[in-house]
Amino acid sequence: MTHFTVLLPGREPYWIDLQIGDARCRWLVKPLATAIMEGARWASRRAMAAAVKAGHDPAGPEVIGDGQQAFFVAVARTAAVDWEGMVDEAGVPLTCTPDLVAAVLDVPEIALAFDAAYLKPYAERLAEKNASAPAANGTSAAGPDTAEAAAPMTVDGAPPAPM
Repeated sequence: MTHFTVLLPGREPYWIDLQIGDARCRWLVKPLATAIMEGARWASRRAMAAAVKAGHDPAGPEVIGDGQQAFFVAVARTAAVDWEGMVDEAGVPLTCTPDLVAAVLDVPEIALAFDAAYLKPYAERLAEKNASAPAANGTSAAGPDTAEAAAPMTVDGAPPAPM
């Protein structure tokens, strides 16, 4: 029998390092938990639905881009508690607020660095599948389907939110 290893998220915020070219900053973030991920997925679906409602192609870059941006912003606004090394043009330290977090994520390099430092480790754990691959003897891979595939859930005709 294969066991599922449970890695419970910690309760205390922790520091992540964001490297952007030669610049480096640290963000104090809450542990990634279901509430953060589901809130971000919902924000992404709403943004994508709004873009479709505005007449954009559901598979087009505007819809996908709006969904991804809404996802990153929702995650970061909820997770970010504080930061160090974030300064304005005059070198004055910026105070970490949800609105400023959303604003700095408009900078693609910052969004990508946040993704790599905060979300990528989570995605890598999911990709490992925790030893849940089909059995070597083929029983799970060759077994008959017992249910029909579920249709993706959408809001107002928008495609499903990105993972």
